[in-house]
Amino acid sequence: MSGKKVDCKTALGPVAALYNSLSSLKMLCKVAQYKGFKVDCGKGLPPETKRLLDQALLLAIMCCCADNPNKYYKKGSSDPILRPQACVNDVLSKANSLVPGGRLIPEVSYDMIKGSPAPIVNSMGQPLRWGTGQMWGALQQLGVLAVSKVRKEARTARSAGEISDEDWDTVNDSPTTRRPDVVAVKEGFQTPSAQNIDRMYEMKFEPDTLGTDQHESYLQILGEGNQSKLKVLTVSRRGCDDKQKQEADELVRSVNQAENYRAEATDKARTQTLMGATAAVGVVAIPVTAVGGAAATTAIGIGGLVGAH
Repeated sequence: MSGKKVDCKTALGPVAALYNSLSSLKMLCKVAQYKGFKVDCGKGLPPETKRLLDQALLLAIMCCCADNPNKYYKKGSSDPILRPQACVNDVLSKANSLVPGGRLIPEVSYDMIKGSPAPIVNSMGQPLRWGTGQMWGALQQLGVLAVSKVRKEARTARSAGEISDEDWDTVNDSPTTRRPDVVAVKEGFQTPSAQNIDRMYEMKFEPDTLGTDQHESYLQILGEGNQSKLKVLTVSRRGCDDKQKQEADELVRSVNQAENYRAEATDKARTQTLMGATAAVGVVAIPVTAVGGAAATTAIGIGGLVGAH
């Protein structure tokens, strides 16, 4: 391995964006074929195969981010805090900014203080990003900030021995919000409510594990009878093994191959249309550059960067 570090957002953001685009065009079946799945695209992509492709993409991003995590420094410290999950969020956020309405949405915040958890969204039904002014305004309107303030005061009182453990449990019986790492939605431009969630992914970098409280909250978000929709993806903080890196590279290549197939098919169809339109007047048609060709070229060659050191 070389000593080269990779900016995962720059390297894999465009690939995930192409995945979004191919998904919206109902062309993930071509990705599956290039990946080695035996599927008949004329019959449509089986839902479980689509989920396996989602997992392959997320694991590719996790492999890159395990080797190239975001780094944060506390004031006065030269020792970085490594945050691979923040790297994953950056990659998927970049993808959704390039191609909105993606199937994979990172870190959707859910209001947990109501009887039934609900995503915190804007007037268009799209998730608000944590830490933004809009999000804080929404938290205040929903009453989440007020509950958080009460709990903070109770925590201080408990530390001072002013309230009992029983009283503390009454105040702190559930989280105010939860943010699953990724939700895969059935319809990209629809609100990521329980009815629109196809899968929920929690991404853990070992030795981190899914906590009991997290698990219970996520099942609450998914709703009764939907436990099977929760999937935990795990890789080591030390990086992916060779097999995982090979799988990651194969997924990236498959996405690029499917995009090239789409671009060539679009180019061919437009050329045929122009030739047909100009044949009557004897004008030679000039091939039209495929839509998305530039994006595909940008993404080509990203395979191999995953796991680079």
